[in-house]
Amino acid sequence: RFRNVTGVQTCALPISVFVIAHEGAGRGRFHREAQRIKAALGPADRYVPTERAGHAFDLSRRAADEGWPIIAAAGGDGTAHEVASGILDSGRNPTLAVIPLGSANDYAVALGLVPGWWANTAGDFPVRRVDVGRVSGPGFGRWFINGAGVGFNGQVTVEDRKSTRLNSSHVSE
Repeated sequence: RFRNVTGVQTCALPISVFVIAHEGAGRGRFHREAQRIKAALGPADRYVPTERAGHAFDLSRRAADEGWPIIAAAGGDGTAHEVASGILDSGRNPTLAVIPLGSANDYAVALGLVPGWWANTAGDFPVRRVDVGRVSGPGFGRWFINGAGVGFNGQVTVEDRKSTRLNSSHVSE
């Protein structure tokens, strides 16, 4: 299923994909792409929209436990974070695919993903290992994939989540 091309593994389809979609991502941008995503999926693939904050984590953890080889996060940075966290929490090793449809897509940019990469009909997709981190304390543990912030950065996130004007979605981006 995988072959090595100049140091980067590529994944040759067909491999079943479990897509976790945050349909509120990207301030409406997601809806313009949703039909393309669904059309790109095969009969063995699954598309599940998130229903609430934390749902992407639950869905990805369950998908990993069920043995899905590729779990895709379709949405913004928050969706990618939740999906990756669920996969990492499972202790299993599926491939995370990031379908960047959020507002900023910082993680996808850091990975060098180009818009629409997932619609590549040739079927070869780059797969690479990336660093992850974990912050933990007594009775607490959280994974992070793009960055972790404390102090002012953390307070900005708290305040952003309170705002209904900027964040009316299930998962923050």
